[in-house]
Amino acid sequence: MIKTFVYRDLVWTDMESPTAEDVSSLVKKYSLQPFVGEEIISPTRKSKVTAHKDYLFMAIHIPIRVQKEGKQIIEQREIDFVIGAKFIITSHYEPIEPLHNFAKAFETNSILDKMDNRGIGDHALVIFYYIMKRLYDHMANDLENMKNALTTAENHIFSGHERKMVQVLSEISREMIDFKQTARLHKDMLESFSSIPLTFLGKDFSHFLDDIKSAYDSIHDLMIVNHELLSDLRETNDSLLSAKQN
Repeated sequence: MIKTFVYRDLVWTDMESPTAEDVSSLVKKYSLQPFVGEEIISPTRKSKVTAHKDYLFMAIHIPIRVQKEGKQIIEQREIDFVIGAKFIITSHYEPIEPLHNFAKAFETNSILDKMDNRGIGDHALVIFYYIMKRLYDHMANDLENMKNALTTAENHIFSGHERKMVQVLSEISREMIDFKQTARLHKDMLESFSSIPLTFLGKDFSHFLDDIKSAYDSIHDLMIVNHELLSDLRETNDSLLSAKQN
């Protein structure tokens, strides 16, 4: 499925489960290197950024919290970006809720109409900026939901359900590990922007890149808070369970 959105002279093409023909068509349209098309079709092992003469290629992995068989788990979703001066391509093989929500806002111009007031100019990086903000907001929300699950577990621990909470805390721990394994690669990916020529990024984008990095730092801080809370709860639960067994 391919959707194309236009804002002034900026074009965003979003592809979900694209075929080889879909990708080949865009490679020709935007004069991309053939291996970029291969990168889009093939899964990428880790998040990365590569700069070309007139565009950037990026592969980003996002941890998404989903419910399956009555349990919350973390799934890794890949989004590939090709960003030129006046176009941006996103490609993914599964639905990604924050990206879908951004597309609906894009159609009404409710977000991009604000860009003139923020001084970012008419570069397609503005679309990338708002997509990343949406993705990080979604990740932060998932982390807050994990924190709420830990708070609920805490209440059960002090209500005499220590044995049951051993399994619950283990499941939350697995979520946090899987989330961290995916999210940690974003730091290197964002740092890669420092090697990209400013002639491509534009002098105004550094401020917005700092804003994206700040959003990631908030994600990192939330992961630390959740990990510390989990450790404290596990220690407390083990102590209470041991005392009860004795």
